[in-house]
Amino acid sequence: MDASEQGAIMVGRASGAMVTTMFGAVWLGLGLAAIHAFSWWVVVVFAVCCLGLYLASLHVLRRGKKLRSKAATPRWTAKMRNGFIWAVVAEIVGCLAVVWICNLLRRADLIPVGIALVVGLHFLPLAKIFRAPIYYATGIVIPFWCVASVFLFRGPVIDVAAAIGTGIVLWLTTAYGLIRVRSFLPAPPGKTEPDPVQT
Repeated sequence: MDASEQGAIMVGRASGAMVTTMFGAVWLGLGLAAIHAFSWWVVVVFAVCCLGLYLASLHVLRRGKKLRSKAATPRWTAKMRNGFIWAVVAEIVGCLAVVWICNLLRRADLIPVGIALVVGLHFLPLAKIFRAPIYYATGIVIPFWCVASVFLFRGPVIDVAAAIGTGIVLWLTTAYGLIRVRSFLPAPPGKTEPDPVQT
């Protein structure tokens, strides 16, 4: 794998990490706010984790762009773009369906956990589109936790648990992706770098 291809992979991983960092913060923040858990130290830890993940993603993005500048062709293909668009459309339709069904059943209280479940499921096609196996785990763990929350908890705690769990999984996805992306960094001069396995 040449440097330009490594750079393209790094840009893709970093871009995905920024998205999962942002939405992880939203879900985790909503869950913590619902239980009034934002004491001063929780705010500090939350801010440090969020900022740390974002800055790490930005660092990888910049390094990836430098390597990618040597690429002859872009890695973001029309097939990937169309697949991503359809995945997002399916996610939006799924979320709207959750709202409609929950209101029809007069269970508006289940709307947040239902939306979190759809958000998790939409990572399954993304795993194939972006050749990122970690998204398979994300797409399985989030829905599993959402379903488990319905059976393990009662009342508003269901949505709180689902939101916090979803946020944590998204941040863990970010952290894992950033750690794994180090294998795409070029080897120091004089060292032979094995062709990394895409994750």
